[in-house]
Amino acid sequence: MNKHTPGPWRVDHKDNGALQIYGQGLIANMAGQSATQPANAALIAAAPELLAALERLAALRLRFHEDAPILKSAHAAIAKVK
Repeated sequence: MNKHTPGPWRVDHKDNGALQIYGQGLIANMAGQSATQPANAALIAAAPELLAALERLAALRLRFHEDAPILKSAHAAIAKVK
């Protein structure tokens, strides 16, 4: 998989109600308006930091048993984007 656009990413609220996620350029454009749109945009914008946190957690395997559920979850989530 290709490397993602480096963070940080930010949400820009447009006058027409659309939300845009920017990093080094436009990442995503969310048109329309729904009750969940701001939370979804915030989650997308947090993706680089969330990935970095999961990678740091996965690196702590020496402090957890290798089969610890939290490590399995972290590795599975990381694998989705690598």
